[in-house]
Amino acid sequence: MRVRIPDGGEATDFAMLAPLLSPDGRSWCLLGADGVTAPSPHAVVLTGAHKDQVDGLLDLRGGTPINLYATPAMFEHLTQALPLLPVLQQYCGVHWHLIAIAGDRREADFAIAEWPSLQFTAITLSSSSCGECIALAVQDNDTGRRLFVAPASTVGLAELDWLHDTDCLLLSGPLNDGAGHALHRLDRIAELSPQRKILLHASADDAGDAALAARGIERAYAGMELEL
Repeated sequence: MRVRIPDGGEATDFAMLAPLLSPDGRSWCLLGADGVTAPSPHAVVLTGAHKDQVDGLLDLRGGTPINLYATPAMFEHLTQALPLLPVLQQYCGVHWHLIAIAGDRREADFAIAEWPSLQFTAITLSSSSCGECIALAVQDNDTGRRLFVAPASTVGLAELDWLHDTDCLLLSGPLNDGAGHALHRLDRIAELSPQRKILLHASADDAGDAALAARGIERAYAGMELEL
């Protein structure tokens, strides 16, 4: 499988763009929708439904119907509290694919039908209500390689259990919460087992490149591509 950090084109802050995933480098899936550059991705997997996590959905309204993978909690939020889905339905249409996390079930496997080689698992974040915000584990069954995507500031016990056999960890969101905890969080990330640890959505205030390099953590950049 391949991962791409989009080139924002005219955008000056690529850090707000969602990463792209593909089994073959031809069709792509957005992991989150906080920012969008692909005009018609094959699918969108939501990792949350708050405004800063779905801002990019409206950018897809001029394309083909959206194959949207989301939990019931996300779907409810986007039809009632933040009614983006009814708006998109009027423009391009939305095909909702259920990620079956609800009630006491905090994890669920799912697949994109056209991509049989990739197996997805959604995990409710330790700090979140069930299905409200999720981390994603993706396994390529052809190569055995595994990817894990989670917010940098909320890797808890539920997420740690998934990291032992993970090859690459993508961490989104800022490290710096205003209380000077960025370096402490970097130290925690450095102790995790994945061979590659890549920080997405990093701001200049989070940590310098020297601090990242000293801990074996990479900073993502626009146009970056990984093959797992």
